[in-house]
Amino acid sequence: MVLACAAVGDRVCIVGAGSSGIAACQVLHARGIPFDCFEKGSAVGGNWRYDNDNGMSSAYRSLFINTSREMMQYAAYPMPDDYPDYPHHSQIARYFDEYVDHLAYAPASAFAPRSPSWSARGTVGGA
Repeated sequence: MVLACAAVGDRVCIVGAGSSGIAACQVLHARGIPFDCFEKGSAVGGNWRYDNDNGMSSAYRSLFINTSREMMQYAAYPMPDDYPDYPHHSQIARYFDEYVDHLAYAPASAFAPRSPSWSARGTVGGA
């Protein structure tokens, strides 16, 4: 979910630092568009982080992805060659951590136990 944040002016607000949220951060950063990303948990990964402290992950101990590594990886940052075709959730979570480290701009303030108050002004791109 990507919404304009009325509270901070002309910035984009990304709610959640799961696979889609961190990809949105990368695209906005590459285009020089200011943004804030708010994640309820203490780390990126969303649903792929087993025992995520945000209390919202449905990952289970034996979970493997059902989409091939080649289809799931980000074009700008391929998964390691030594990952199996269908990686374990712990490998996906590690990949997301490494992806954000590779981008080198994830501020610690992006992770908060409670999201700030905000209201939607509209959606980006008229969607």
